[in-house]
Amino acid sequence: MAKRRKGFFREGSRTSQYESNLCHREGHIMAETLLRVYGPYEVGWERIGGSSLNKNISREHADEFWSNVKQKSGGAPIWRKKGCYVFALKTARGAYKPYYVGKAGAEGGFEPEVFNPRNRGLYNDMLLRKGTRGTPHVFLVAKVGNDTRLDQNILNKLENYLIIHAKIRNKGLLNKHGTSLPDWRIKGVIRRRRGRPSVIAQTFKKMMGIE
Repeated sequence: MAKRRKGFFREGSRTSQYESNLCHREGHIMAETLLRVYGPYEVGWERIGGSSLNKNISREHADEFWSNVKQKSGGAPIWRKKGCYVFALKTARGAYKPYYVGKAGAEGGFEPEVFNPRNRGLYNDMLLRKGTRGTPHVFLVAKVGNDTRLDQNILNKLENYLIIHAKIRNKGLLNKHGTSLPDWRIKGVIRRRRGRPSVIAQTFKKMMGIE
């Protein structure tokens, strides 16, 4: 029998556990694919109307973005990988807020997808219309190493997982599909509100490995 291995997202030297879902194929147990978070990568922009709140991301900015990714890739073909990406804004205090979650599953990977005309229009409409504060950044989630492939089933599940968490973090998420939040919560454990959780809630979270 194959050994069970716990999967996780790897983020630089830090690791955050991502509980393995094991699939059964012909009696064999297979561990979940190992993914990594790449970035965050800053996105260039220009002012519209003289206000720093009104930003526009041009085709040239997108080209500069990928040149930067390639320079920082360390040899891994990140831009050609299939995976999910998150468009976010970084505040002056250094916090990131997600605004859009997408997936790159076609040939070519992230590069032709993240800033395609439709997506740039979506980002720019939000940045210009709402005058949102913050600097645009992109996070990429894909396989570790040089392998650019990713199973479509895993890709779809990953996108759904990230959309739900992004929606919890930002009610103004630009995604239209897959954003329905559960109509329940566990006090002090899941989608907890302000206030210190009880001792039993903390014990339960630790037992279940809930962040």
